[in-house]
Amino acid sequence: MTVFPLVEELRRDLHAATFTRLTDAEVAALRARLLVGHHNNAIEGIDPSPEMVTLFEMFLQERAPLTVSEPYLDRYIALRLVG
Repeated sequence: MTVFPLVEELRRDLHAATFTRLTDAEVAALRARLLVGHHNNAIEGIDPSPEMVTLFEMFLQERAPLTVSEPYLDRYIALRLVG
């Protein structure tokens, strides 16, 4: 498995954060929602990078609700856009 340093940095920060982790059912529902989003993007010809796929998988592994993961996603995008 490829390791992406920025994703691992975000994982460390997220893992240390205090929040209520998603239940198994909530993780399954979020995973299904993400798959629909990826499918819709694929229809539009938008393929996520391997790093982006790893980022979203990390959010699921850490059981982070969207309200918690969104600032980390924003940080990821800002760092990738700014470089």
